[in-house]
Amino acid sequence: MTHWRTVMATICITAAGLAATLWTWTEETAATLAPAKSLPVTLLGDVVSFHQHIAEPPYMGHDGGREDIGTFFFEAPAAATEGPDGYVLRYEDGECPPVILPAGRMVAVDYVGPWISGVSATLPMEPLSFEEARAMAEEIMEKMMAASWERTYHRPDFDAARIANVMGHRHTLARFTVCGDTGTYASVVVRNYGDGPAGHSIPPMAVGQPLPENTPTRYLVRVEILGRNFSDDTPNLIDDRKAAVRSMREKVSGNAKQAIPLSVWLDQPDWQP
Repeated sequence: MTHWRTVMATICITAAGLAATLWTWTEETAATLAPAKSLPVTLLGDVVSFHQHIAEPPYMGHDGGREDIGTFFFEAPAAATEGPDGYVLRYEDGECPPVILPAGRMVAVDYVGPWISGVSATLPMEPLSFEEARAMAEEIMEKMMAASWERTYHRPDFDAARIANVMGHRHTLARFTVCGDTGTYASVVVRNYGDGPAGHSIPPMAVGQPLPENTPTRYLVRVEILGRNFSDDTPNLIDDRKAAVRSMREKVSGNAKQAIPLSVWLDQPDWQP
């Protein structure tokens, strides 16, 4: 359990660094941007089918050595002059109605072996006033509830002053089990935009440079959907897939804790422990 928590913490820190400049203001005018791209995601969906659906090959690293646990990042920087004008996370699993989020500049899709273990989105395309960010967070929460997601935590009594004074400068509006599955976790968070240095905060909300003192405080919304629930008392949705990863590693390298190339899985998509 400790190994997986360490890996996930590393992924979050990496995400913070990658997202650091996505919302940086620029005077350049975007050239030709495609419409925002939809990313349909299902927990335990396989990464091959996911990438086929979005018509993009999975990025396997500059040396082709991507490991069998990690994150695929989809980014639309503010200064981009090509590519999609943002990404739209569409969560769907066939059991409950889909939950479609507003377009944002970053979506991170986590995987364990060939299976999607979680996804997070940072929204929207530009930072918002507190009132706008709160309204967006509440709208997302209502979408989840309308899709039969079970709300397990709700704290609506927050304001800008509270966010400014709490650790992390963030507020969790609500937590859910995804489509009522107790082995899952989802959260909707409002956080101060641009607070803290790039690559330091979790989740990734920072920008490259601090804003001028007279700039009104702005906010972003982060949504996280995971195939785990952070409870030692409840089996996680991803547990069986983690066991399969350990079995494959044992078969390939003799060490269940040693990462192997993701390409091993992609070459044998039907492998079973």
